[in-house]
Amino acid sequence: MKKRLVSVFLVCLCVFALFPTVSATATVPCMTIDSKLLMIGDSNTVALRSYNTDLYPATIYARINGRIEECVENWSRYPADRYTKCIYQLLKELSGNQFRTVVINMGTNNIGGSTTKFRTKYRELMETLYTKNPNAVIYVCKILPTNPNHCSGDYRQLYTPANVKRINDEVAGIQQEFAALGYQARLLDLNTPFSDANGVLLSKYDSGGGVHLNANGYKKMNQVIQTVLAQGDPEANHTWDDGVTTLPPTCGSDGFYTYTCTVCGGTKNLVIPASNAHQWNHTWVSVSPTCVKEGTRVYQCTLCGQERFEAIPATGVHTWGIEIVLSTPTCTESGRCRYICTQCGKAKEQQPDALGHAWMFPEILSEGVKTGHGGLGRYTCSRCQAVKVARLCAREVFVDMPSAKNWAHAPIDWAYFSGITSGRTENTFDPQGTCTRAEVITFLWCAAGRPEPKTTQNPFTDVSPKRYYYKAALWAVEQGITAGKTETTFAPKATCTRAETLCFLWCAAGKPEPSVSTCPFTDVSPKKYYYLPVLWASSIGITAGTTPTTFSPKKVCTRAQVITFLYKASMLNAEEPQP
Repeated sequence: MKKRLVSVFLVCLCVFALFPTVSATATVPCMTIDSKLLMIGDSNTVALRSYNTDLYPATIYARINGRIEECVENWSRYPADRYTKCIYQLLKELSGNQFRTVVINMGTNNIGGSTTKFRTKYRELMETLYTKNPNAVIYVCKILPTNPNHCSGDYRQLYTPANVKRINDEVAGIQQEFAALGYQARLLDLNTPFSDANGVLLSKYDSGGGVHLNANGYKKMNQVIQTVLAQGDPEANHTWDDGVTTLPPTCGSDGFYTYTCTVCGGTKNLVIPASNAHQWNHTWVSVSPTCVKEGTRVYQCTLCGQERFEAIPATGVHTWGIEIVLSTPTCTESGRCRYICTQCGKAKEQQPDALGHAWMFPEILSEGVKTGHGGLGRYTCSRCQAVKVARLCAREVFVDMPSAKNWAHAPIDWAYFSGITSGRTENTFDPQGTCTRAEVITFLWCAAGRPEPKTTQNPFTDVSPKRYYYKAALWAVEQGITAGKTETTFAPKATCTRAETLCFLWCAAGKPEPSVSTCPFTDVSPKKYYYLPVLWASSIGITAGTTPTTFSPKKVCTRAQVITFLYKASMLNAEEPQP
């Protein structure tokens, strides 16, 4: 009999030897507790450490009957305390590099106190911690449930599930507030795992006083905390699988993609956002709107296939097509047409405006002195062949012609009818447009009568024989008007300044000596290459400057300014025009 009992005992030992040894406080294998974990709490945190030896590397600030305001108001006091880290010393001793993760389990002792004060002091504690370490991950804990039936005296009326919920609602609100500011503030629920359906502390975890846990309860509490920390801590040594969609999103609710640690079984969820509404990105027009009738547009949700219909307002715009031409408009008389709307059939009559004469380039009848400006011309309409004799004016050609009172009006008239320029386009002169070096030289060459250059030697590598300014550039070099920007380049596309333009004009005039010795312009120095040209031009009335005392030599010359300089220079030796 003894032998049989011994044999059974040995077999049992062998069987138990097959199972791994489990520590009494073993929690999550992927979580490593170290001094970078900071725990702040009351007597529940004190007991938590007493019953779980694996928490000893953590830094713990806790005190029996400790309240949240003690963390921020009484830190300078040093009362006798048998715990390693007295909560009164928290803010004085703590530095930012001493913690990475914080667990705050405060609030049970604040039940029955001022909610406003609780919220204010909790915020002050959070702000202080984030000031010391803005990158810390702080878990604010919902406090444990209570069992008022096991409480004594006034505590029976005070420690109710309703009052616990009030504290926990404040804690959750503070967490959301700091998370919205961009901090890593998270909520750790220590209430749900320990409460029944009525929010009362489960008897199997109650130490008997209705507020504190028994040994099994504090071991369970340690497991809950470390499981949450391991799942939310990037420093934990998880080995995540590829994950699966555990809850597909719908039009009205989020979905979840869940990853599971192959070591500890912990999980983390990636939220798949709900659309919060139907996704109406499938749309088509089932009925097109007309000028008087609404249409219909159909939308379809890509998530659930539901359709909705939307009215498309009537356009209110008729599409007129000519039914019959009753009379055709002429240059001087309006026409008359009957129109029909192609959508609704509505009819209307309208009188198209007279077309107006389209005057062709005039035949010059009498010319002004040398230029033709100020003379008369015979204009012929290209539509009706009507004829008129009128003063020559480029306004008949250029829609952007300055008014007759403008200083550039007469110069542009002269330039057009003298053949110096035909404008930027067929009907625009662009008086405010900038001039290039090639354009200015070409204007000078045309004003000189387009003489053929005597040489065919082109010193400039950037002047092609195919360009409009080729002969003008060779002529300008021959006449000593310009030597180019360098010995081998002319820079035809570079903009021409006011100083350069007058230099070209002065050289073309033979570099005459100015009749005055004092320059009226403060921005023209005697040391500058353009001093004599500007002095000469101002002395004979070619320019009066941009103001009475400034010439603005570096300012880019406009087309109107270049033509005006040329016009005034050409008029110096001309006779006065006949009336």
